[in-house]
Amino acid sequence: MRLSGAAERLTTPGQLMETYRDLNSPDAGRTDADLQWLIMLDRPSDGNIARVRMGEWEARNLRQVAHIREASLEAPGGRVLVIVGSAHKPWFDAYLGMMTDMEVVDAQAVLR
Repeated sequence: MRLSGAAERLTTPGQLMETYRDLNSPDAGRTDADLQWLIMLDRPSDGNIARVRMGEWEARNLRQVAHIREASLEAPGGRVLVIVGSAHKPWFDAYLGMMTDMEVVDAQAVLR
């Protein structure tokens, strides 16, 4: 995974797809989430603000996934494309993967 310098690698169509695959890899999502959110849990903060923000982040992800699930009811058995920031992806994959009649397809398989 090479997230650093992604914009500089976007000079040819081949580089575009390679960079897009890198940015949509499971490792990129975990790294993004770790750097933006999970790192806060180990840092002391007044009033446990880091834990409060983490809880708000998780609740936000749950609400977004609930909206996706409700929207999917418009076309039972159909397909839904969800475009989301990489820091959200680990949570979305986990939550959507628990839903009945939902299958999460790895972006890497689609981008080959």
